[in-house]
Amino acid sequence: MERFDALVIGAGAAGAVAALKLSREGCRTLLIDKAARVGGHSAGKVDITQDAGIRGIILELGIPRKPFVSHSNKSEWNSRNSSFFLESSVTDLFVARGRREDSFEALVSGKAEDAGCELRLSTQVKILELGEGGFSALELASNGSRAMVKADCIIAADGTRSGFAKSCFPSLAKEREVVISGHGMLAKGLCLDGCPTRIYFDSELLPGGYFYMGACGREGEGVAAAVVDSALASGRGAKWFFDRFAGKNKAVRTAVSRAKVRGTFSGSCSAGRMPSRHHRNALFAGDAARLLDPLLGYGLNHAIFSGYHAARAWVEKRWEGSEAVAREYEAALAEKVLPELNDGERAKRVFNRLSNQDLDMLVGFLDQVSEKVKLDEFFDSPSRYPAELLGTLASRPKYALLLRHLHHLL
Repeated sequence: MERFDALVIGAGAAGAVAALKLSREGCRTLLIDKAARVGGHSAGKVDITQDAGIRGIILELGIPRKPFVSHSNKSEWNSRNSSFFLESSVTDLFVARGRREDSFEALVSGKAEDAGCELRLSTQVKILELGEGGFSALELASNGSRAMVKADCIIAADGTRSGFAKSCFPSLAKEREVVISGHGMLAKGLCLDGCPTRIYFDSELLPGGYFYMGACGREGEGVAAAVVDSALASGRGAKWFFDRFAGKNKAVRTAVSRAKVRGTFSGSCSAGRMPSRHHRNALFAGDAARLLDPLLGYGLNHAIFSGYHAARAWVEKRWEGSEAVAREYEAALAEKVLPELNDGERAKRVFNRLSNQDLDMLVGFLDQVSEKVKLDEFFDSPSRYPAELLGTLASRPKYALLLRHLHHLL
């Protein structure tokens, strides 16, 4: 039987970061993935995520700049008949993902190998023994061959349909979840004059979701994608909503028609609650821990954060036992990630019930507020700006009806 300090299941963003952190700390680490190549579960794409909470991790681990194809803190938010401009203190990162040589997971897993991690692809795991101390024996299957391994720590980062999580939590399939589906394209020459990122909301054409376009800056590369709530999609795939919205929205139609498509991508992820993000000597990270933002579908920043802190918790608390490791990890999530997810759940319940008229008023209201105060600061604490809020309501009495409506939905 092979012995490892840590077994990391899944070579996506969370798993690659965990393996890199562990290997840099001198742990004998095995990273496995069921795909034949790193990033093999999805086509090459560009993810957009916020840098909040992960910039220090990127610097500490020496993650190369190559997968970060661009960044911006400027965006335009649009409903059918209103828009506002946001210059944020938080930076959006455009990150190469999936089956491309410069993808985040490919480069980070490569750095993990350089630090001593062993990477095995086309490999799946099966639990054989569960003792008092945790999972005491596992079987790895790869291309018809089988191997027995034992690891003191397991970090399960095997995605939104984590087989490992479901084996640990049989009731997980019954938990309420939000399934976010997306379809998009990478394109050259996606021209977005004046603003590198644009987001569009339309409750009829994009139920429970949005359309975004981003100019990535590398060789004129850009990304356009539709994101929808699968529960509201009437059985249709995200590509159907992408095509319909791109055909009906003039600004999007113009930008997309002028661009040269370099590739398309599709996928889905689940957001929702779990009984916990650990089980015995196993920690769950990334999509396997259901850390997807249910409102906007951000997941990469939480994947990086959770993968890093799962590894850090084990490195720092391993000598105190698996319970101490779990407490350390859960505390890190509770401080940074879980409050954001709880806020996202509440916002999602309201957002799914807004009509296009509601969205027009909400976007128009924020446009008016932005003339008086920075929206970042307003979002953080609206109660700090009573004069600005009252001034906006006095100028447009209909906004008072909107706020009353939102309060009722909450």
